[in-house]
Amino acid sequence: MSEAGIAAQLAYHLALEMKELEEPLRFDTKSTSTARDLFYTYDAVAHFHAAQINKELEPDKSKDIKEEKAHQSGKKELKKLSPLPFIKANALGLAILRGKTKDDLGELLPLLDLDKAQLESYKPSRSIVLVDEIDKAPRDFPNDILNEIEELYFTIPELDNLRVDIAPEYRPVLIMTSNSEKHLPDAFLRRCVYYNIEFPEKRLEQIICNHLDIEEKQVFDDRADLFRDAQTFFLKLREGTGLRKKPGTAELLDWLWVLERTLNKNAPLRDQDETNITNSFSSLVKNDVDQKSVLDQWNDYKKQS
Repeated sequence: MSEAGIAAQLAYHLALEMKELEEPLRFDTKSTSTARDLFYTYDAVAHFHAAQINKELEPDKSKDIKEEKAHQSGKKELKKLSPLPFIKANALGLAILRGKTKDDLGELLPLLDLDKAQLESYKPSRSIVLVDEIDKAPRDFPNDILNEIEELYFTIPELDNLRVDIAPEYRPVLIMTSNSEKHLPDAFLRRCVYYNIEFPEKRLEQIICNHLDIEEKQVFDDRADLFRDAQTFFLKLREGTGLRKKPGTAELLDWLWVLERTLNKNAPLRDQDETNITNSFSSLVKNDVDQKSVLDQWNDYKKQS
Protein backbone atom coordinates (compact mmCIF):
# COMPACT_ATOMS: atom_id res chain seq x y z
CA MET A 1 0.00 0.00 0.00
CA SER A 2 1.19 3.53 -0.74
CA GLU A 3 0.22 6.82 -2.27
CA ALA A 4 -0.48 6.80 -5.99
CA GLY A 5 2.49 5.95 -8.17
CA ILE A 6 4.95 4.98 -5.44
CA ALA A 7 4.34 1.26 -4.93
CA ALA A 8 4.25 0.57 -8.66
CA GLN A 9 7.90 1.58 -8.91
CA LEU A 10 8.78 -1.28 -6.56
CA ALA A 11 8.04 -3.79 -9.34
CA TYR A 12 10.39 -2.04 -11.76
CA HIS A 13 13.10 -1.69 -9.10
CA LEU A 14 12.79 -5.38 -8.32
CA ALA A 15 13.20 -6.23 -12.01
CA LEU A 16 16.46 -4.24 -12.06
CA GLU A 17 17.72 -5.97 -8.94
CA MET A 18 16.81 -9.44 -10.21
CA LYS A 19 18.71 -9.03 -13.45
CA GLU A 20 17.52 -12.28 -14.99
CA LEU A 21 13.94 -11.00 -15.02
CA GLU A 22 12.44 -8.84 -17.75
CA GLU A 23 10.40 -5.66 -17.27
CA PRO A 24 7.25 -6.30 -15.22
CA LEU A 25 4.07 -7.44 -16.93
CA ARG A 26 1.60 -4.74 -15.95
CA PHE A 27 -2.14 -4.92 -15.41
CA ASP A 28 -3.82 -1.54 -14.84
CA THR A 29 -6.96 -2.24 -12.87
CA LYS A 30 -10.14 -0.44 -13.97
CA SER A 31 -13.57 -0.10 -12.46
CA THR A 32 -14.82 -2.54 -15.12
CA SER A 33 -12.09 -5.17 -14.70
CA THR A 34 -13.13 -8.79 -14.27
CA ALA A 35 -11.14 -11.70 -12.91
CA ARG A 36 -10.69 -13.10 -16.42
CA ASP A 37 -9.13 -9.82 -17.62
CA LEU A 38 -6.14 -10.41 -15.34
CA PHE A 39 -5.33 -13.58 -17.30
CA TYR A 40 -6.67 -13.08 -20.82
CA THR A 41 -9.27 -11.39 -22.99
CA TYR A 42 -11.44 -13.06 -25.60
CA ASP A 43 -12.86 -11.12 -28.55
CA ALA A 44 -16.15 -12.92 -29.08
CA VAL A 45 -17.39 -10.37 -31.63
CA ALA A 46 -14.34 -10.77 -33.87
CA HIS A 47 -14.61 -14.54 -33.53
CA PHE A 48 -18.23 -14.47 -34.63
CA HIS A 49 -17.52 -12.17 -37.58
CA ALA A 50 -14.63 -14.36 -38.70
CA ALA A 51 -16.90 -17.38 -38.59
CA GLN A 52 -19.50 -15.57 -40.66
CA ILE A 53 -17.10 -14.76 -43.48
CA ASN A 54 -15.19 -18.01 -43.36
CA LYS A 55 -14.76 -19.43 -46.85
CA GLU A 56 -16.12 -22.76 -45.74
CA LEU A 57 -19.57 -21.24 -45.30
CA GLU A 58 -21.80 -22.33 -48.10
CA PRO A 59 -24.13 -19.72 -49.65
CA ASP A 60 -27.82 -20.21 -49.08
CA LYS A 61 -29.80 -20.56 -52.29
CA SER A 62 -33.29 -20.57 -50.86
CA LYS A 63 -34.60 -17.06 -50.42
CA ASP A 64 -37.37 -18.19 -48.08
CA ILE A 65 -35.05 -19.68 -45.48
CA LYS A 66 -31.92 -17.65 -46.25
CA GLU A 67 -31.69 -15.78 -42.96
CA GLU A 68 -32.49 -18.83 -40.85
CA LYS A 69 -29.94 -21.06 -42.59
CA ALA A 70 -27.27 -18.38 -42.53
CA HIS A 71 -27.82 -18.02 -38.81
CA GLN A 72 -27.61 -21.76 -38.26
CA SER A 73 -24.60 -22.07 -40.53
CA GLY A 74 -22.86 -19.27 -38.68
CA LYS A 75 -23.44 -20.98 -35.36
CA LYS A 76 -22.11 -24.24 -36.71
CA GLU A 77 -19.02 -22.62 -38.14
CA LEU A 78 -18.38 -20.72 -34.92
CA LYS A 79 -17.85 -24.05 -33.22
CA LYS A 80 -15.46 -25.23 -35.93
CA LEU A 81 -13.34 -22.09 -36.02
CA SER A 82 -10.92 -22.17 -33.09
CA PRO A 83 -11.29 -19.29 -30.62
CA LEU A 84 -7.52 -19.32 -30.00
CA PRO A 85 -6.69 -16.52 -32.51
CA PHE A 86 -9.17 -14.30 -30.70
CA ILE A 87 -7.64 -14.81 -27.25
CA LYS A 88 -4.97 -12.43 -25.94
CA ALA A 89 -2.93 -13.28 -22.85
CA ASN A 90 -2.75 -10.53 -20.23
CA ALA A 91 -0.28 -9.92 -17.41
CA LEU A 92 -0.73 -12.84 -15.00
CA GLY A 93 -1.87 -15.20 -17.73
CA LEU A 94 1.21 -14.36 -19.80
CA ALA A 95 3.46 -14.90 -16.77
CA ILE A 96 1.96 -18.37 -16.25
CA LEU A 97 2.36 -19.22 -19.94
CA ARG A 98 6.00 -18.08 -19.90
CA GLY A 99 6.70 -20.63 -17.19
CA LYS A 100 5.88 -23.55 -19.49
CA THR A 101 8.00 -25.34 -22.09
CA LYS A 102 7.12 -25.31 -25.78
CA ASP A 103 5.90 -28.88 -25.55
CA ASP A 104 3.73 -28.10 -22.53
CA LEU A 105 2.30 -25.04 -24.22
CA GLY A 106 1.23 -26.96 -27.30
CA GLU A 107 -1.62 -25.12 -29.04
CA LEU A 108 -1.24 -22.19 -26.60
CA LEU A 109 2.20 -21.25 -27.95
CA PRO A 110 0.77 -18.46 -30.20
CA LEU A 111 -0.49 -16.69 -27.06
CA LEU A 112 3.12 -15.74 -26.26
CA ASP A 113 3.07 -13.54 -29.39
CA LEU A 114 6.71 -14.28 -30.27
CA ASP A 115 8.46 -13.58 -33.55
CA LYS A 116 10.49 -16.28 -35.31
CA ALA A 117 13.79 -15.45 -33.62
CA GLN A 118 12.19 -15.25 -30.17
CA LEU A 119 10.39 -18.53 -30.77
CA GLU A 120 13.61 -20.34 -31.66
CA SER A 121 15.40 -19.13 -28.51
CA TYR A 122 12.39 -19.47 -26.22
CA LYS A 123 12.76 -21.22 -22.89
CA PRO A 124 10.61 -21.07 -19.73
CA SER A 125 11.23 -18.04 -17.53
CA ARG A 126 10.03 -16.37 -14.36
CA SER A 127 8.20 -13.04 -14.51
CA ILE A 128 7.26 -10.11 -12.32
CA VAL A 129 3.59 -9.14 -12.52
CA LEU A 130 2.34 -5.74 -11.40
CA VAL A 131 -1.38 -5.46 -10.68
CA ASP A 132 -1.68 -1.72 -10.16
CA GLU A 133 -4.37 -0.12 -7.98
CA ILE A 134 -6.37 -3.28 -7.35
CA ASP A 135 -8.69 -1.30 -5.07
CA LYS A 136 -10.16 0.31 -8.21
CA ALA A 137 -11.66 -3.02 -9.28
CA PRO A 138 -15.29 -4.01 -8.64
CA ARG A 139 -16.00 -5.39 -5.17
CA ASP A 140 -16.07 -9.04 -6.30
CA PHE A 141 -12.80 -8.90 -8.25
CA PRO A 142 -10.42 -9.85 -5.36
CA ASN A 143 -12.70 -12.67 -4.21
CA ASP A 144 -12.98 -14.04 -7.76
CA ILE A 145 -9.22 -14.63 -8.01
CA LEU A 146 -8.53 -16.13 -4.56
CA ASN A 147 -7.65 -19.65 -5.71
CA GLU A 148 -5.99 -18.46 -8.90
CA ILE A 149 -3.47 -16.22 -7.17
CA GLU A 150 -2.80 -18.83 -4.47
CA GLU A 151 -2.26 -21.75 -6.84
CA LEU A 152 -1.34 -19.67 -9.92
CA TYR A 153 -3.51 -21.19 -12.60
CA PHE A 154 -6.39 -20.15 -14.83
CA THR A 155 -8.94 -21.86 -17.03
CA ILE A 156 -10.10 -20.97 -20.52
CA PRO A 157 -13.80 -21.86 -20.97
CA GLU A 158 -13.55 -21.00 -24.68
CA LEU A 159 -11.08 -23.91 -25.06
CA ASP A 160 -13.24 -26.52 -23.29
CA ASN A 161 -12.25 -25.26 -19.83
CA LEU A 162 -8.58 -25.90 -20.50
CA ARG A 163 -6.60 -25.45 -17.25
CA VAL A 164 -3.27 -23.65 -17.51
CA ASP A 165 -0.90 -23.86 -14.56
CA ILE A 166 2.81 -23.33 -13.91
CA ALA A 167 5.79 -25.23 -12.52
CA PRO A 168 6.75 -24.13 -8.97
CA GLU A 169 10.22 -22.94 -10.03
CA TYR A 170 8.71 -20.44 -12.45
CA ARG A 171 6.04 -18.98 -10.18
CA PRO A 172 5.89 -15.24 -10.91
CA VAL A 173 6.55 -12.52 -8.38
CA LEU A 174 3.12 -10.92 -8.00
CA ILE A 175 3.00 -7.32 -6.75
CA MET A 176 -0.40 -5.73 -6.17
CA THR A 177 -0.70 -2.08 -5.24
CA SER A 178 -3.51 -0.26 -3.46
CA ASN A 179 -4.11 3.39 -2.62
CA SER A 180 -6.52 2.37 0.15
CA GLU A 181 -9.46 3.92 -1.67
CA LYS A 182 -11.47 0.81 -0.82
CA HIS A 183 -11.09 -1.93 1.78
CA LEU A 184 -9.95 -5.27 0.36
CA PRO A 185 -11.57 -8.52 1.58
CA ASP A 186 -9.92 -10.30 4.50
CA ALA A 187 -9.82 -13.59 2.60
CA PHE A 188 -7.87 -11.88 -0.14
CA LEU A 189 -5.46 -10.15 2.26
CA ARG A 190 -4.69 -13.47 3.97
CA ARG A 191 -3.08 -14.58 0.73
CA CYS A 192 -0.86 -11.49 0.54
CA VAL A 193 2.21 -10.16 2.29
CA TYR A 194 1.27 -6.63 3.33
CA TYR A 195 3.82 -3.83 3.07
CA ASN A 196 3.20 -0.12 3.44
CA ILE A 197 5.55 2.16 1.51
CA GLU A 198 6.00 5.48 3.26
CA PHE A 199 6.28 8.73 1.37
CA PRO A 200 9.96 8.88 0.22
CA GLU A 201 10.83 12.25 1.74
CA LYS A 202 14.50 11.39 2.25
CA ARG A 203 14.90 10.32 -1.38
CA LEU A 204 13.10 13.20 -3.04
CA GLU A 205 16.25 14.79 -4.43
CA GLN A 206 17.32 11.50 -6.02
CA ILE A 207 13.81 10.95 -7.44
CA ILE A 208 13.80 14.48 -8.88
CA CYS A 209 17.16 13.93 -10.58
CA ASN A 210 16.07 10.60 -12.07
CA HIS A 211 12.77 11.93 -13.36
CA LEU A 212 14.20 15.11 -14.86
CA ASP A 213 17.20 13.28 -16.36
CA ILE A 214 19.67 15.21 -14.22
CA GLU A 215 22.69 12.92 -14.10
CA GLU A 216 25.37 15.31 -12.91
CA LYS A 217 25.38 16.88 -9.45
CA GLN A 218 26.51 20.21 -10.92
CA VAL A 219 23.39 20.37 -13.08
CA PHE A 220 21.21 19.91 -10.00
CA ASP A 221 23.23 22.46 -8.04
CA ASP A 222 22.59 25.02 -10.78
CA ARG A 223 18.87 24.62 -10.06
CA ALA A 224 19.24 23.99 -6.33
CA ASP A 225 17.74 27.29 -5.13
CA LEU A 226 14.60 26.78 -7.21
CA PHE A 227 14.21 23.05 -6.60
CA ARG A 228 14.92 23.06 -2.88
CA ASP A 229 12.68 26.05 -2.22
CA ALA A 230 9.89 24.35 -4.16
CA GLN A 231 10.54 21.10 -2.31
CA THR A 232 10.34 22.86 1.06
CA PHE A 233 7.00 24.43 0.19
CA PHE A 234 5.72 21.10 -1.14
CA LEU A 235 6.57 19.34 2.15
CA LYS A 236 4.83 22.09 4.13
CA LEU A 237 1.72 21.50 2.06
CA ARG A 238 1.84 17.81 2.94
CA GLU A 239 2.31 18.55 6.64
CA GLY A 240 -0.69 20.88 6.77
CA THR A 241 -4.36 19.97 7.08
CA GLY A 242 -5.91 22.43 4.66
CA LEU A 243 -6.03 20.20 1.56
CA ARG A 244 -8.63 17.67 0.55
CA LYS A 245 -5.97 15.66 -1.26
CA LYS A 246 -2.32 16.12 -0.46
CA PRO A 247 -0.05 16.24 -3.52
CA GLY A 248 2.16 13.20 -4.01
CA THR A 249 5.43 12.47 -5.73
CA ALA A 250 3.84 12.47 -9.18
CA GLU A 251 2.38 15.95 -8.62
CA LEU A 252 5.72 17.24 -7.31
CA LEU A 253 7.55 16.00 -10.39
CA ASP A 254 4.96 17.52 -12.71
CA TRP A 255 5.19 20.81 -10.82
CA LEU A 256 9.00 20.93 -10.99
CA TRP A 257 8.83 20.18 -14.71
CA VAL A 258 6.59 23.23 -15.15
CA LEU A 259 8.75 25.43 -12.89
CA GLU A 260 11.91 24.50 -14.74
CA ARG A 261 10.41 25.67 -18.02
CA THR A 262 8.61 28.81 -16.88
CA LEU A 263 10.79 30.29 -14.12
CA ASN A 264 14.37 31.41 -13.59
CA LYS A 265 16.30 28.25 -12.77
CA ASN A 266 18.88 30.11 -10.69
CA ALA A 267 16.58 31.89 -8.24
CA PRO A 268 14.54 30.67 -5.25
CA LEU A 269 10.84 30.11 -5.78
CA ARG A 270 9.80 33.04 -3.57
CA ASP A 271 11.84 35.48 -5.74
CA GLN A 272 10.13 34.50 -8.98
CA ASP A 273 7.32 36.09 -10.98
CA GLU A 274 4.18 35.74 -8.88
CA THR A 275 1.82 35.12 -11.81
CA ASN A 276 3.90 32.24 -13.14
CA ILE A 277 4.10 30.71 -9.69
CA THR A 278 0.36 30.82 -9.03
CA ASN A 279 -0.36 29.48 -12.52
CA SER A 280 1.96 26.56 -11.84
CA PHE A 281 -0.12 25.41 -8.86
CA SER A 282 -2.61 23.85 -11.27
CA SER A 283 -0.09 21.03 -11.80
CA LEU A 284 0.30 20.55 -8.04
CA VAL A 285 -3.32 20.38 -6.81
CA LYS A 286 -6.31 19.41 -8.89
CA ASN A 287 -9.49 20.97 -7.45
CA ASP A 288 -10.78 24.49 -6.79
CA VAL A 289 -10.89 24.22 -3.00
CA ASP A 290 -7.28 23.04 -2.80
CA GLN A 291 -6.19 25.69 -5.28
CA LYS A 292 -7.45 28.42 -2.95
CA SER A 293 -5.86 26.73 0.05
CA VAL A 294 -2.50 26.48 -1.69
CA LEU A 295 -2.59 30.18 -2.57
CA ASP A 296 -3.23 31.04 1.09
CA GLN A 297 -0.44 28.76 2.25
CA TRP A 298 1.88 30.18 -0.39
CA ASN A 299 1.30 33.70 0.90
CA ASP A 300 2.01 32.53 4.46
CA TYR A 301 5.15 30.75 3.26
CA LYS A 302 6.50 33.94 1.64
CA LYS A 303 5.99 35.90 4.86
CA GLN A 304 7.88 33.29 6.88
CA SER A 305 10.78 33.06 4.43
